[in-house]
Amino acid sequence: MWAGLYESLNWFRIHLLAFTFLPLIFSGFFAAANPGAGPIASYGAFVTQYIDNLFMCFSAMTGSGVSTISPSQLQTAQQAFLLVLIILGDITVVSLITLGCRLVWWHRQCGRIVRSTLVDDLYKRHGASLDTQLENGRADEPGTDSRDDDGDQGDSQDGGRHRNKDSGNQREVRARRNQPKSDDSKRGRAVVPHASSGQKRHSGRGGFPGVYEVAPNVLRLISPSSHSYLSDLLRQNDNPSRTPREAIGDAIKKPFKDREEKSERRHALAAAWLPKGVRRVVTNDRSEFFEEELNEEDLEVLGVLEYRATKLMMVILFAHLVFWIMMPSSVIAIYFARVHYWDASFVANGATQIGNVHTTWFAFFQGVSAYASCGLSLVDELMLPFQNCYLLIWVLFFPMLAGNQVLPIFLRFEVWILSKIFRDGSETSVLLHFILTHGRRMFLYLFPAYQSWWLLFIEFFLWALGTVLFIAFNQGLGYYDTLGAPFERFSVALFQSLCARATGFDIVQLAYLAPATPFLYTMIIFTSNYPVVMGIRSTNVYEERALGLNADHAPGQHNEKSERDHGKGHIYSKYLKQHLLPQIYFDLWPVFVGTLLILIIERTNLVDPNNSGWIGVFQILFEVTSAYANVGLSYSNPFNKSSLTATFRNLSKFIVILLMLRGRHRGLPLAIDRATMYPVEYERLSPGQREHVEEDRIQEAGEEAEDE
Repeated sequence: MWAGLYESLNWFRIHLLAFTFLPLIFSGFFAAANPGAGPIASYGAFVTQYIDNLFMCFSAMTGSGVSTISPSQLQTAQQAFLLVLIILGDITVVSLITLGCRLVWWHRQCGRIVRSTLVDDLYKRHGASLDTQLENGRADEPGTDSRDDDGDQGDSQDGGRHRNKDSGNQREVRARRNQPKSDDSKRGRAVVPHASSGQKRHSGRGGFPGVYEVAPNVLRLISPSSHSYLSDLLRQNDNPSRTPREAIGDAIKKPFKDREEKSERRHALAAAWLPKGVRRVVTNDRSEFFEEELNEEDLEVLGVLEYRATKLMMVILFAHLVFWIMMPSSVIAIYFARVHYWDASFVANGATQIGNVHTTWFAFFQGVSAYASCGLSLVDELMLPFQNCYLLIWVLFFPMLAGNQVLPIFLRFEVWILSKIFRDGSETSVLLHFILTHGRRMFLYLFPAYQSWWLLFIEFFLWALGTVLFIAFNQGLGYYDTLGAPFERFSVALFQSLCARATGFDIVQLAYLAPATPFLYTMIIFTSNYPVVMGIRSTNVYEERALGLNADHAPGQHNEKSERDHGKGHIYSKYLKQHLLPQIYFDLWPVFVGTLLILIIERTNLVDPNNSGWIGVFQILFEVTSAYANVGLSYSNPFNKSSLTATFRNLSKFIVILLMLRGRHRGLPLAIDRATMYPVEYERLSPGQREHVEEDRIQEAGEEAEDE
């Protein structure tokens, strides 16, 4: 049973289980750290209800930042628990854990690659010529061979060995040509799955089966005859993953697709960053290596490079995390230690600030929350007291961007800078080139240059649009005029524009802004992570497989439109529509259903005329959208300095918890993504698989010769 449960897990399901059970566990610690409850209760201590403990833990873990308790009134241990959950839920930390699991897999399943000295030997033999090649600029040119122009003759030892081996294989082809192609699954070899397989863990995001999928199985157990009758009645096509409309469309398009595929040939791209002496490597624009065309030695070299690049990427990512948290936190802590103008904001006064906060602790908590895009702050009014604290505003820009909105751009720029520092031709330089060229094979948030430029353009456009519209909508209002000098207004407008898409650090009171501004923010919040999510989906190495499209990568079947020109001339990818429409559907109905349920539950507060000034239908819609998108902007409430959710009934709070949990998983990759899967193609190097692999290579060579 346990083996079956383990086999049914994938990256998405493990992620969902972790984000469900860790907040549940920490909610017990959070409640135990409250001295106002239990046998050791202290007089006058603040007592928290368990639903609020649970809500705060899920809000911190998911990065939502919506609060039902003012963090300043919590005990220091409770604040520390929230900080730990914020760090554990950050996408950088999740990525570090994923990379660490890949390294463990390398050690357990591919010990030959971990212990290999093949690459080191190649550096010793060809280091000088590799330096010359990199200095000539060939390392950055796609479509060039890693050997010199006369490499077929001058580098003859490896090349001749491959040619002789291939000619020997051709003699065996005639005897095996009519044999069926080997079945990897029957041999126990790991293969990359396909979304059209019909298995739930390989389709969409790979989540657990829903009620509509579990119900037929339950019915089959209870009444097999009823299940059989309903199945015959409702069956519309043989493929459960397709609708009747899609099935008819596929049937109409199939002849045209078949004709197009027959007329297309594979266009090989050489990886010029490879050490000299390695055979030509066939890859596509999404960094999928066609390892079936490589012999064991060449595949081992690729495995060694990817393994070492994974270790280097983990170091770079950890350094990125530490730097962009510690540097802004240190600057803020030193500033508030020297400048005492804002000291009153950290002292409890019973009105705007409930608890006392040390400035150094505030600086570190604020830096972590900004990097993780959480929005929780130890100052109850968030950034309202610091509208003219320009250093705090502009310093927080960097962790807010580096940790979430433009994380792929920051990482790519940092890797590029490192590639210019290390000597060309050195092992570190080659690994950095590997990361820049094929980093998406092992890491979710490192896009190719084309998609990175698109991401930068879209993010800059959205920042500029939010800033300009904030100024235009609120121009002439009394509240806007109180913001001070033009530079302060610009800083506030830009900061609020960024916060509406990530951290939720309110620097203005939403209730005092022009009505068009919160409505604009609702749309911005709903689509806050779409640029990064579309980048993740569009740069997926197995994009066609993840979408359930026909993308056979057998030798000799190159599709120039889907590989060489993939994404070029399009925003991110030519499959952007296939990614965007399901994403909107995935996000739209939970927000509407959640809002409807909360409106039903909170009917008493909504119909009370005394509450018309601070709660209404739009305020609840805004709160639900912000919580679901893990942003954290809120209208707040007149009773305390926490979010509007604090005034909800317990059932409404529980619904918001479910929305935060689902919203945290809306930006994850599809189930079939190489960055969240083990590199099973290297299992071919294990002793038990060599004979089967050689048979497959002979068969594939025969099929290619027969086609020609």
